[in-house]
Amino acid sequence: MLDLLFSLIIGIFSASPSRLLYKKYKLLQKETMYMQLLNKYGTMLQMNSAVRAFIKETDVNKILADHVQKLHFHRELEKIILAENL
Repeated sequence: MLDLLFSLIIGIFSASPSRLLYKKYKLLQKETMYMQLLNKYGTMLQMNSAVRAFIKETDVNKILADHVQKLHFHRELEKIILAENL
């Protein structure tokens, strides 16, 4: 019984970063610039480890609130996409 409880707790904590990333993707999907990139490069864009790491370390709410930061984010994301040959 105790093993089951520990497994459940570990599962909850290990899934937490995935949920945060999912929420960030959901926020980005409301943005035209991100949807243009997604349409251009396909859904493999979201599966790429470099893109995922970049989005994980980014404060998406802060970026979406500021137009200048949004443009910078877009440029940096495109650089990563080109470097990864997507």
